[in-house]
Formats: sequence, structure tokens, C-alpha cells
Amino acid sequence: MIEKNDDLFREAFLQVLADQIPTWKRYIAERPPTIEVRPSNWKGPPFRIDIKTDTVSVFPLCEFGIDYISTANNEDLKERGQLVFAKVVAEIADFVSGRTAVAIKRRRWLFMKAGWDVHFVPLSAVDAARRSGASIINWPA
Repeated sequence: MIEKNDDLFREAFLQVLADQIPTWKRYIAERPPTIEVRPSNWKGPPFRIDIKTDTVSVFPLCEFGIDYISTANNEDLKERGQLVFAKVVAEIADFVSGRTAVAIKRRRWLFMKAGWDVHFVPLSAVDAARRSGASIINWPA
């Protein structure tokens, strides 16, 4: 059986996040149950991170979330936290820097979020968006 400690999981993740995105230390400092970051020019839902027992859920400026589930034990969290959370923190950093776009297909529109900028792109323009260098994550309809 894998020994797990919810507080250790949370603290290890927050430490890696603070190390990788130092400008977010103010959002992490009080250790809130949910981390919320709202860009100044944005009126929609905040960028939200929920941390549960073994899961980090990322909500990139919308109501859907992407779950990152970990099977790391306490030793992994203490000694190799950077490795345990490398993927989720790298994807968060890529999103907020504008290097990654998250896409959701809804009927004839592709809802695309490129970093903090939000765009509605017709499905017919998806290939052009990909050719322009956008890293698109398709969300099934």
C-alpha cells in the first residue's frame, strides 16, 4: 500500500509551483483551498487550481478542468517533488505564458484559450491556428 499524506502532497505541489512561477507566490502564500488567478483584463472565470488527496485539477479560465493524478508516495513527494509535478507545472507555466492553447469543440466553433487571451475560432480555421504554432489540446464535444 502506498503511504500518502494529503498535506505533504499539497505542500510539495505548492513549493514546485512557487519555484517555477515565482510571480504567483502571493496567490500561494496563504495556502488557500483553491488557488485563483484572474488576469486584469478578464471578466470570466479565474484560472483555478484545486489540490486534492492525489489530484491537481487545473481550470484554465473556464468551468472545465484537467485532472493530473499522482501515484507518488511520501518519499517521492519529499525527495522528488520537482519530478512528481513536472508535467502539471510545466503545462500551467506554458498556458499562462501564452505558449499553449486549450481548445474545446462546441458545435461549429472551437473555443480557444491561448494563455490569457481568449479567441473564438471557426472549426474551418483550426488548421491555420495549428500552422501558426499554437499548441492545441482538443476537448471532445
